[in-house]
Amino acid sequence: MSEIAAKRQPESAVAVRSEVLTKDLEAKAASLGALQEEVRSATGPDKNRLLFMIKNETIAVAGARRNFDSFVNAIALPQLKLAGISVWFHPDNAAFDVYVWVQNDGILPSLGSFELDLSVTYISDYSQSPPLYADGVFPMTTPDSTDIQPGVINTFVFQNIPFIPQPGTGTARFAGTAVYTFDVLLFAGPDGVVGDDTLHSQMLLRPPRITRPFPLPPALKV
Repeated sequence: MSEIAAKRQPESAVAVRSEVLTKDLEAKAASLGALQEEVRSATGPDKNRLLFMIKNETIAVAGARRNFDSFVNAIALPQLKLAGISVWFHPDNAAFDVYVWVQNDGILPSLGSFELDLSVTYISDYSQSPPLYADGVFPMTTPDSTDIQPGVINTFVFQNIPFIPQPGTGTARFAGTAVYTFDVLLFAGPDGVVGDDTLHSQMLLRPPRITRPFPLPPALKV
């Protein structure tokens, strides 16, 4: 099977299932409509029989509609979620990169492009009282080819966030640390439909004393 055919296989299964549910709903609705039309001119035992059949067919239509709606909602609801944030310090510890992990929990590939907006709040000047805060916004728009397959976690990297710890203060345990607040908003789908709620995380960051291994997705950490 070619790569293109493999990628289209889930879409084909969904299309078949959608067609089956649609035809089932249409057939039951048509049957109910025919019975409702027939009962208008019926009398006596025939009318009672038709009313009984209409009652059963109404229940059948409601069940078919629930099945169809449940299927559509499972497909239509946002499939992407923000799975977490990791930080990777540069060798000089003057800056770091932020890794945002995006997971596809749906049954279909989530097709690009996507927009991720990272907002970072931190103290930029400790000499003032109160200290001066800075807000950095880092938007990212991925190429159209950026697809996320079902069950897969993708990495999106925001580079060169400055690291500014409070100099000369703190205990040995907390020296050289700084509090950073991260907010990520993911947009996906037509017209920028929000794919997930904002991911909010506040971290007390401290550069590693030794080189850290490459950050792993939160779901894969042991």
